[in-house]
Amino acid sequence: MIVVHEILCLALFYSIFCRAVRMDASTHKPIRIVLQILGTVAALGMAAPVHWPSWTPDYFSLALLASITAVQLVTAHYWAKQMPPAFTADDKPQLGLFARGAKL
Repeated sequence: MIVVHEILCLALFYSIFCRAVRMDASTHKPIRIVLQILGTVAALGMAAPVHWPSWTPDYFSLALLASITAVQLVTAHYWAKQMPPAFTADDKPQLGLFARGAKL
């Protein structure tokens, strides 16, 4: 189970790295923040077996890790040539939770 965990963390970290290469100052701040958090957690996940040798991931945590890694892999084609336009600041009004001026 540790090997599966490591492979999934590495794949997740790599997918975040590939997105981070495309980000710049025009990227919406919430997008930058959540991708930085996700990349940090993936990196910590790779180090977890070294720091806690007796720790073993359970099936639920592996399923959750596999799910988010699958989301990243499936959506990778949207980032292939450029960052998705919806994630950049432009003149169009943003709707939803991450709208400019939205209250959390």
